[in-house]
Amino acid sequence: MAHGSDLALGPAQTSGPGARQRAIGAVHWCVLARQGHPVTRAPFTTAAWCTWPHVVVRTGRATANRVEAALDAAGLRRSVRVTVPGFLTAPLLVAQTDHLFATLRELAGPLLQPLGLVALAPPLPLDAVPVVAVWHERMHADAGHRWFRGRVVAALRALLREGTAAPHGPEAGAVKGRSPTPTETTPARDARPPRAARSPGDRRGLATPPPRP
Repeated sequence: MAHGSDLALGPAQTSGPGARQRAIGAVHWCVLARQGHPVTRAPFTTAAWCTWPHVVVRTGRATANRVEAALDAAGLRRSVRVTVPGFLTAPLLVAQTDHLFATLRELAGPLLQPLGLVALAPPLPLDAVPVVAVWHERMHADAGHRWFRGRVVAALRALLREGTAAPHGPEAGAVKGRSPTPTETTPARDARPPRAARSPGDRRGLATPPPRP
């Protein structure tokens, strides 16, 4: 994870030394096209997917491209015409051209109506992408961080449930075969900020987590 980050979110992968992970859920693939695109007026086949031009995102990281891997395994090749460095540029380009863009449905959903896009089911099976929260070991026992990551994970799990019409398998447990700790699996423990230390004269009760020095 990036140096100095309190919490990182991303695809499940092998972590570096001193990193902890917690499963959030999974995101699923779709193919974006503009409303009125010819591919929306006929069955969306692999032939159509490979014929029309594509926009892809290249971040410069040496990570495997899951879509390319699936196409290669099926003996298919798409026509990549535009490469962009970030996600937000691609839907804007798709909305104004006949390019297609394979992306994650949960990320693209809020952009469909504002940009006039449609999300098509990929004509080739693409595995869902597990998503995890990652933090450094030194923050694992910190009460404020435990509360913070619990709120983030709970909110993202709720969003993923809302964006999925049907479950895609049971919710993942702890990553890397580690048994989840009670503070990470019991909502009641994460549902409110921890109690702040009080002096005898302090009668204010609960306080939000103190800032980390």
